[in-house]
Amino acid sequence: METSSVLRIYAAKAVAFFQQYKLPLLTLISVPFFRAIYLDYCDWYNLGPGGFPHNIKGWAMQSILRVLASRDLRSTQCYQDSKMSELDRQSFLDHELPKRSGSSPKTSRHCVPHRQIGEDTATEATKKSMPASMARLVQSNPDLIGIGPSRIEGGAPALHVRPEVFSSNHAHYPRAPYEFFHFHEPAEGSSHAILSPIDASLVIERGWSERHGLSGRALGFPATYVMIFAPRDEDEVETVTMIAKAAARYALEGKVLK
Repeated sequence: METSSVLRIYAAKAVAFFQQYKLPLLTLISVPFFRAIYLDYCDWYNLGPGGFPHNIKGWAMQSILRVLASRDLRSTQCYQDSKMSELDRQSFLDHELPKRSGSSPKTSRHCVPHRQIGEDTATEATKKSMPASMARLVQSNPDLIGIGPSRIEGGAPALHVRPEVFSSNHAHYPRAPYEFFHFHEPAEGSSHAILSPIDASLVIERGWSERHGLSGRALGFPATYVMIFAPRDEDEVETVTMIAKAAARYALEGKVLK
C-alpha cells in the first residue's frame, strides 16, 4: 500500500476518533487553560487596587500590556546614554546612598499594579511614618511641591510639582499634575518615583529599587520610572524620603529643597 494511502486512512481514523470523543477531549484541553487564567486573575486581584479598575476588565488590560513589559527590571543598561542632557547627567541625592541590607525583595509578575510581595515589606509603623515624612517635605517647601491623590495609582498619596513653578521643557512630564512620587498605601508600603537616569541607576545598583515593567515602553512612563522598595525601619524611611526629595529636585530641574 502506498504511503499516501496509509496516511489518508490514519487521518480518517483520527477525525472519526475526534468526532466521537470531541467533548471530553476539549474538556481535557480547556480545563488546565482556564484554571491557569483563574489562578492568574486571583494572584492579580490579591495585589489590591492600583492603576487599572480592580476587576476582570483591569486584569485583561494589564494582561495585554504584559506583552510589552520588560523582563529584566534590575538592569541599568538603559541609563547608559551618551546623549543625555545636562540635567539627566546629575544626581540629586543629598547624601551618599547606603546599600540596602538583606536579600533583594520579590515583586509581582503583573505590571499593573506593580507591587512588592512576600514578607520583606513595610511594617505598620513605617506605613504610618512614610506619609508623615512626605507631608513634612511638602510643609517645608509649600511654594514648590504639593501632595494629593495619585492619578497614576488611583488615589494613593502622591507628591507633585506645583504647576506655577514647573518648567514646560522637562521631557519626562508632558502634562499636569507633574507627579514625581507616590506611596502605596494601604498596600505593602513600596513607592514609585521618577528619578534622573544617574539616580535611577544608583538606587537599583544599591538594592533599593527596580524599574517598572512598562518604564519607557507604555502608558507614558519614562525610562526612569522606578519602584522604591518598602522601608522596614525608620532609617529606611529617611532613605526613601531622601530618594523622594531627589525625585522632586529632578522634576524641579535642580531647585534646592529644604
